Amino acid sequence: MKGESLMPPRPEPIALQDRRRQPRFAVGQVHIQWTDSDGFEQHSTAKVMNVSLAGAQLSTTAMLPTGTNISYEDPGRDYCGSGSIVYCSYDPAEGRYTIGLTFEKRNAIRSDSPSR
Repeated sequence: MKGESLMPPRPEPIALQDRRRQPRFAVGQVHIQWTDSDGFEQHSTAKVMNVSLAGAQLSTTAMLPTGTNISYEDPGRDYCGSGSIVYCSYDPAEGRYTIGLTFEKRNAIRSDSPSR
């Protein structure tokens, strides 16, 4: 034990652990809306796994084809926007689909928000 440190090793800074262009943030749940292949408007909820300035990863029970445009909103946080599905894969362990979303428009905060 002589010469050994009793202190646990320090974790690497986050910047060294995750070298993505955009930092990721966890958000919660959002309502999602899209138009299906028959032209009908569909609604569901999705769990936001992470979100960055460029896009988000969602988990939902709905299977959405690549290229589908969706809108999303979190009324409790006055957070809304739209994007396009870039991937959708099924996770049998969770019984849900993991969806990659790229933002088409900048995220928005409602101007009528009481917190403003």
